[in-house]
Amino acid sequence: MANTIEIEDSGDSLRITENGKTRFVIKRHVRQVYIIEPSVVKLDIGAALQNIYLKHSDVVSPFTQSAEELRDMMNEMLRDECVTQINQQISEIAISVDAINSEIFIEASIEEQINTGETYYGYALPGSQTSEPVWAIQKVSEDKGILTKQWADGNKNRDKVWDERKNLQYA
Repeated sequence: MANTIEIEDSGDSLRITENGKTRFVIKRHVRQVYIIEPSVVKLDIGAALQNIYLKHSDVVSPFTQSAEELRDMMNEMLRDECVTQINQQISEIAISVDAINSEIFIEASIEEQINTGETYYGYALPGSQTSEPVWAIQKVSEDKGILTKQWADGNKNRDKVWDERKNLQYA
């Protein structure tokens, strides 16, 4: 009797039926799918005794022409569409945030020089009020030719009030 294997995507898991016996493999437990011999695909579960080895010629569903095609189809089954969309959105948000940060910190919106050798730089979106908590504030101190640059509360978050700049802690 020939060995037959069917592999089906069942949401959070793969259903692998071999000669009528079914087992479920939770997708997030699969570390990698790769070819270990010309016709054998390995599902690396991370524990040697739990790894799954599939002989390409035994797999009747999905039907594929090669072990490489079976590996690729299984990787596609393991890809969670929701996670893919979320990762894509995160990438787009990160690009936008980087663009905003770069744009805002290129040039200060407001600057104040004090006779004590200190200069305050305020970074906010155009039109921001100095009384609103929408500022990133940098203090630059000069002492004997050495410049020290510090940020209010030790960060570049735009959540400070420019009018309170002299009362803030800088690091």
